[in-house]
Amino acid sequence: MGSLASKEIRFFKTRYVLIFTIIFLIASLIFIISGLAKGLSHDNSSFIEEMEATHYLMTMDSNGRLDRSSILESEGKDFLQNPVFEPFSLRLIAMEGEKNNTSFDVTIIGLDKESKVLPEIGEGVSLSNSMQIIVDSSLKQDGFQLGDTLIEPRSEAEFTIVGFTKSQKYSHTPTVFMALEDYSELGRQESLIYNAIAVNNIDSKTMEEVLKHSSNLHWVTKEEVIQNIPGNAAEQMSLSMMIIFLLIISTCILAAFFYILTIQKVQQFGVLKAIGASNGFLIKSTLSQVILLSLTGILAALLFISGFQMILPKQIPFLLEIETIAVYTILLFIVALFGAGVSVINIVKVDPIITLGGKE
Repeated sequence: MGSLASKEIRFFKTRYVLIFTIIFLIASLIFIISGLAKGLSHDNSSFIEEMEATHYLMTMDSNGRLDRSSILESEGKDFLQNPVFEPFSLRLIAMEGEKNNTSFDVTIIGLDKESKVLPEIGEGVSLSNSMQIIVDSSLKQDGFQLGDTLIEPRSEAEFTIVGFTKSQKYSHTPTVFMALEDYSELGRQESLIYNAIAVNNIDSKTMEEVLKHSSNLHWVTKEEVIQNIPGNAAEQMSLSMMIIFLLIISTCILAAFFYILTIQKVQQFGVLKAIGASNGFLIKSTLSQVILLSLTGILAALLFISGFQMILPKQIPFLLEIETIAVYTILLFIVALFGAGVSVINIVKVDPIITLGGKE
């Protein structure tokens, strides 16, 4: 069975190379779009994704959006002494580099210097004094180094970079971590205002107790916070729809190709049936060809994507994980087998007597 399938592929090289090319191009396009989708999502929400937190305490009217939530320091005075609660503030502002005098958008995040919300430092040191900041490593691409100064234009406050973090972005902007006191002074706030209070795997009883202190607060899961980041849901839905339609179109194209190939081989199937080949044998042979072509096409696409990632500019967010590859590989196999299923019906219908006798 496998021998028959491989021999036929070698004999009719052109037609099967064409099918292989179609599978390769479709798989490559799906992997590229899914990599861009995951990359954009990570670029939009990596600060939340990487944070060691499962739930966030936010105001009721925020609709799960961090930028719309405002919790007064006085609202948390009864429970914030507990170290499991990690308050933080954030907002989007423009900053300038002292060296190049260029302006760019960043998300500044105010937190306690010992906060668990503060991500792991990849290079440099943690916050120890006022007017110090830790920034996302993407700013290195703009030429920033440890010891450089960033300026907030409105207040003309100057901050020194003491550390770099990795994969810490929010709403497609690099994050800048600073002490809550500096954040408050930068916003000219008379008292501290938090956007959210993060917790990591605390019991439901403690969470319920917190809500008794204010009717204006509620708990939001990490997934809900990510989903409500401005633009995130729309981006992912658009790219997901592209992949879905691409899979549907792929099914139709492969079904048409295998149907035409089956029609062209009607007489061959008639001869094989006349000498004793069963429907099961012929169907298995056809499906073996589909599996072989799909496997080689997908593997070639993965090799192409590996090289594609190397030449892709760092400014383009692209992230392709093993789980994503596995899911779409299985889906592509299903699409190919479903497309070949159309030809199976024609194989079963072949009558060797009519085929060899040339009757209509």
